Amino acid sequence: MPDDTSAVPAIHDANPEAPAQAPVSAQPPAPTNTQGEAASRIAELRVSGNLMTLDAGLFCVFQAAGSPPPDPATGLPGVRVSLAPGLMGRSDAVSISTFRPDGWLDGTGALVRVKEGPAQILVTMLSERAAVR
Repeated sequence: MPDDTSAVPAIHDANPEAPAQAPVSAQPPAPTNTQGEAASRIAELRVSGNLMTLDAGLFCVFQAAGSPPPDPATGLPGVRVSLAPGLMGRSDAVSISTFRPDGWLDGTGALVRVKEGPAQILVTMLSERAAVR
């Protein structure tokens, strides 16, 4: 009856005088992170995207009064204003100005100018999953 090491491939040198090498294991190395460490790196979010159709004009978009301020570490809850995807998010007709170049409001507001309407913007809201709405 073969021993248990017969299923483990080994590396052998063609030179019989060479020292024997240790068998190579076909098993992947054990993970170093525990499940708790991995879970702390992943945050489940609540995401809401809203398309707003606007006629020609100048608009101010801001978070409602009484909304919780964003956490300094996570930035949540967060609101972002951007061009909508598709034909209605026309970059030639819509300009968005925020205090940050990436469109996140951070408790401030955004000015949206629609030169030719109707056109759409995308308002994305992110919050922690456990946050009360």
